[in-house]
Amino acid sequence: MNRLIHYDAVADVLTITLVQPSQDGGVDSLEVDPGVFCDFQGKHRLLRVEVQDASKRYSAEEIARLVMG
Repeated sequence: MNRLIHYDAVADVLTITLVQPSQDGGVDSLEVDPGVFCDFQGKHRLLRVEVQDASKRYSAEEIARLVMG
C-alpha cells in the first residue's frame, strides 16, 4: 500500500489514502469542495482524499505534522 498520507510539494497536492481500490469495479471521484476530491468505489467505500493547493489551506507545519505522523 502507498503511504497513508503523502504530500507532493511540486504539485502542492496532499493525498490521504485509506484503502487501495479492489479489482471489482471502477473508481468514482467527487469534488466535495473546490480543489478537494474524494475517490469512492461503490456507494459507500471511501478510498482516498486529495487536496489541491494544499499549502494555501494548511501551514507548512501542519502539512509536515500530517506527513510525519
